[in-house]
Amino acid sequence: MIDRMKTRSFASGLVFAALGAVGLAMSFEYTMGSARQMGPGYFPALVFGVLLLLGAGIAGKALGFTSSEPLESFVCRPLVVIVGALTVFALAVERLGFVLACAGLVLIATMAGTRLSILQRLMLAAVITTFCWLVFILGLGLLIPTWPEFAA
Repeated sequence: MIDRMKTRSFASGLVFAALGAVGLAMSFEYTMGSARQMGPGYFPALVFGVLLLLGAGIAGKALGFTSSEPLESFVCRPLVVIVGALTVFALAVERLGFVLACAGLVLIATMAGTRLSILQRLMLAAVITTFCWLVFILGLGLLIPTWPEFAA
């Protein structure tokens, strides 16, 4: 049983479950509403609840009879890079606008891996930024500045 707790699946499941639990707890600070009239906390609670259940399921399955790769060491770089990219986006979106902040997010986040060339990273940033702009700005009509507003 102890050996099964040292697998990648078990560790991943615990991380997902922990993130789901934290997000779920934070989502209850907002009004839930109902399925017919969802409040601002309804969808985040739903997503984080699913993440919590999936994480618990993955960790539980790892404790079962399936085999998984042993957890040799914890790699911090990808986690730090991704959290840093999200932080930069959150701090930059109002000043630089959605397009530049989103492109920056993708460019920073892709530094977590080592497989993409700079050209591939730039193309990925362009595609993801365009898709996000289409969905969030054009489709959903979110009131986020698209480009930076320079004072004259």
